[in-house]
Amino acid sequence: MHEVALAQSIVDIVREQARESPFVSLKAGHLRIGALSTVEPEALLFGFEVAEKGTVADGATLAIERIPGTAFCAGCGRDVTVASRVED
Repeated sequence: MHEVALAQSIVDIVREQARESPFVSLKAGHLRIGALSTVEPEALLFGFEVAEKGTVADGATLAIERIPGTAFCAGCGRDVTVASRVED
């Protein structure tokens, strides 16, 4: 489950920014995650809940927006929306 490592990296970035900027705590964060990223939002949220404890992000909410993937279609010459990495 690489989402836990991603969540820890998010918290590390927030902590670093808190050292460099004049803020004491994070109340809310917003992430945009592409449909082709192989990141499971629910697992990332769980990992964030664990990683944020006792940090400047403690108690923060994390909103995740899923954005569609795009690909170029050589046949029609247009960008097309791709819902997932595998065919159903």
